[in-house]
Amino acid sequence: MDRLLEKHGIDPEAALILPKSVPPNPNLDDPEFQAKVGLAALNANRKVERLCREFAVDERYIRKCRDTISENAVRLFQSSE
Repeated sequence: MDRLLEKHGIDPEAALILPKSVPPNPNLDDPEFQAKVGLAALNANRKVERLCREFAVDERYIRKCRDTISENAVRLFQSSE
């Protein structure tokens, strides 16, 4: 890689790739959207970075939705008798 950078005259420090900014998502307060994000985050095969791009949200939002589902899952299975 070093040889290719040198061969093509590329200065890696001058050519940094900036992180993509996440546009605001209008669905942030929608419970259905939160559930969809949280369930996707619980899937062990899904990477957080990919979910951020897919749902246009930041990592904190994804963790919050995931944790909300995890913390409240027991109530789904409790008897209502």
